[in-house]
Amino acid sequence: MKTIAFVSLTAIAAAVVSADTVQMQFGGVSRGSNVSIRVNGGSSHNVFAGSVIHNIDTIRTVTYCIDPDQWASTGTNVFEQTALEVALSHRSFNADKADAIARIAKVAGQDIWSETVATDLASAFQLAVWEVVLDYNPGAGAGSLDLGLGNFKAAGVNGSSLSGSISGLVAHLFSGMQSATGNPNNFVAYTNRSHQDFMTQIPAPGAAALALMGLPLLATRKR
Repeated sequence: MKTIAFVSLTAIAAAVVSADTVQMQFGGVSRGSNVSIRVNGGSSHNVFAGSVIHNIDTIRTVTYCIDPDQWASTGTNVFEQTALEVALSHRSFNADKADAIARIAKVAGQDIWSETVATDLASAFQLAVWEVVLDYNPGAGAGSLDLGLGNFKAAGVNGSSLSGSISGLVAHLFSGMQSATGNPNNFVAYTNRSHQDFMTQIPAPGAAALALMGLPLLATRKR
């Protein structure tokens, strides 16, 4: 009986990842902080770093951005639902970056997917994800990750010092990822050519079964 149940849950998870398009409605920022970021040598911008609520086909979901070099949308748009590795396919080392994000999520813990996650932890996880997306090099591992160097840089609002608590948590995530194990297939991504892409944890079996209703089982990649 246990084997049958395991196979069933795995099938549900795989089907959720391979679904096609969804309606994503911005539901507001959740837990996090305002920070200043600089992407690919461009100008610095004050942005929100943390968890964001989206209603995905009407299901209220905690998400995090995986696309720091596009603007967010506050409306309702059609997004493609795909695997995390596929969503990062336009980035170098996309498979390694998906794995690194999964390991960071493991270190951060299950609370990051809760609407009551600690504010600084949500901010730290978001900044860590952005840093991985733009700067992670598997050859150097965690040594390639530094919020003050590279293609992605982060500071406090208007260039002030980043909170010591957030900085410490980011360092903890980067340090812990070296020995952590994570599975990118435990996450699903939502992509759109014109707006920021997002990720979330694959829902629990009950929610996953609901999400499957009426959805096709084949995915495509637009980007």
